Amino acid sequence: MPEWIFYANSSDLAEGGSLCRKFEDEEIAVFRVEGNVYAIENQCPHMGAPLSEGTLEGTTVLCPWHNARFNLHVGSVTSKINCRAALIYTIREVDGVIELEWPPKRRRPRNSH
Repeated sequence: MPEWIFYANSSDLAEGGSLCRKFEDEEIAVFRVEGNVYAIENQCPHMGAPLSEGTLEGTTVLCPWHNARFNLHVGSVTSKINCRAALIYTIREVDGVIELEWPPKRRRPRNSH
């Protein structure tokens, strides 16, 4: 049964910022956009670039290598690059702590470009 595990303190993630943490074999990037937190796999499905180093445009993260665009709500690819959607993770923020659901319920939507 999934439980909530510590990811980071809320103060570690500024507005418009990102963090990357590894849990078992999975690197998970977390972003803060308009006060909300979003979690997505850190490796771009296209060529493995670290999405935590990408640029944010609203709730879309751009891959730092090839500008593939991923929707942080659902992980879908919103650009013309041919790759699978990114995995997203369930995350929450409670009492100054960012928590990740673990083991994760990985979700991968269909692409929408």
